[in-house]
Amino acid sequence: MQYYHSFINGKWEEGEGFFEVTNPSNGEVIAAVTKVKLNQMKNAIDSAHVAFKIWSKKLAVERSRLLFKAAEKTREKAAEIG
Repeated sequence: MQYYHSFINGKWEEGEGFFEVTNPSNGEVIAAVTKVKLNQMKNAIDSAHVAFKIWSKKLAVERSRLLFKAAEKTREKAAEIG
């Protein structure tokens, strides 16, 4: 089973234990994700608001270019990602 931590404001964060993730079609546990603490959740929300303000000011063509680049990197790392 894969265990996943949270990526908050540019760094990986460990929480307090894990939540199990189940496949709804068969009930099988397929992964576990970290239980973030309240301060981590607030940091994630605050970071998302800041990122949204920056992102929304970019031109559509720039956002598109960045998304295509992210997709390319994701494909390159597909085997590692799982």
